Amino acid sequence: MGILTGFFTVPQVGFAVDFQSSRTLSLAQAGRGGALLNDSITLNPSLMGFQQASSFSGTYNWLNGSKYTGGDSGNNLNVSVMDGRNQYASGGISFTRTAELDLFHVALAKKATDWLSFGVLGKRFSSRPQNVAAQGQSRSGFESGLSAAVAVPRSFSESVGLQFGVTGNNLFHRPEDEPYVGPRELGVGVKASLRSMLMLYGDWVMNSSNTKGNFPTYSGGAEVALGSDVFLRGGLLGFREKGFSYGLGWIGPKIGISYGFQNVRNESERNYQHAVTMDIFM
Repeated sequence: MGILTGFFTVPQVGFAVDFQSSRTLSLAQAGRGGALLNDSITLNPSLMGFQQASSFSGTYNWLNGSKYTGGDSGNNLNVSVMDGRNQYASGGISFTRTAELDLFHVALAKKATDWLSFGVLGKRFSSRPQNVAAQGQSRSGFESGLSAAVAVPRSFSESVGLQFGVTGNNLFHRPEDEPYVGPRELGVGVKASLRSMLMLYGDWVMNSSNTKGNFPTYSGGAEVALGSDVFLRGGLLGFREKGFSYGLGWIGPKIGISYGFQNVRNESERNYQHAVTMDIFM
């Protein structure tokens, strides 16, 4: 899927999440312990169980780097909708179109208690004519994921909010599908909110690849509230892929707009990705 997220090239070069909104991008892919709203669909579906909200989101990404010579660039578009107000289960649908792949994500979450939620994810991929791995032939398939999240009750601390998440992605892990959706992943994430002014994120992911073996990736990010509606974000990504990210966002009563940038290096390749996201709250 390429050095960043499977948007532009085959994933055997580098591994990351299936989709990054501008917020996830600016937090260096962190958020498995505390993704918000539509980001939960691809990062950790179980987190939808804690969010009593409904929203529509659209993101446009563009990438320039050493893999795209002669001024070429990669681009992708994502649209998603999440419903967290259903009394039986929370759900979300996401569609991502890239130059090489179409990805559908369908996610469900069920809150077992006030502090524990479970999630399930199904995704379908289909190659597009430009896909290198497909070698000119149409290729499609399905993958799955499971997740859980814990929200520490506020009664334990009035000033610090804690959330933890565990995710399993690409659980079928068919060797022939890895060039399209990446390796099997086991992820763990944590989020700490300090008086709703500073939010800290940390993720660890163990990748099990048919071609690269087992290796971890690490990411961490921070989000600072400037007043009640403007947020500054930044993050670091480590191990085989190394990089940094930053961004900012504005959240109003019914709409939110944000921008994210990420600079990632993998061996001799360096890529730069930008994202702009608009969220509509319903």
